[in-house]
Amino acid sequence: MAKRSRLPFHPDDCRWANAKGDLKGWPAYFRINTSLRDYAPCRGFDHEVLVLIHFNSAGDKGLPEEEDDLTAVDEIEDRIKDRLEADRTAVLALVITCEGARELYLYTAEPKAAIRAWEDDLQPDIETHRVRFEIRPDEDWRVYRKFA
Repeated sequence: MAKRSRLPFHPDDCRWANAKGDLKGWPAYFRINTSLRDYAPCRGFDHEVLVLIHFNSAGDKGLPEEEDDLTAVDEIEDRIKDRLEADRTAVLALVITCEGARELYLYTAEPKAAIRAWEDDLQPDIETHRVRFEIRPDEDWRVYRKFA
């Protein structure tokens, strides 16, 4: 299938699939932005952004045990997604909840802008949870294509 040139950013343009399974022996929940299948990998969006948000109440199965903890992580996810996608240089592709954390996988065309957004706007406001932010080259969208 021919790759399209414009990624779907608007919520009305995005389709998501939910799945439950296991990952490395841990129960896992997946959300996959299936509307990106026609684009992946998208030329220019050649850096993966991984944001790992650790739950404060993860139990033996690695899933949150307190509703407030889950709600707080949902809110952190939304803030990160909204900020990094705001200028349409990044798109959320995959979300995995497993092993005591929520993993957000975005792809960006502007890694330096994503780093600035993280350092200036996002990281200073996250005080309730431990969060790891990484950017690495991935022009093949390796992680997304593994799950999509």
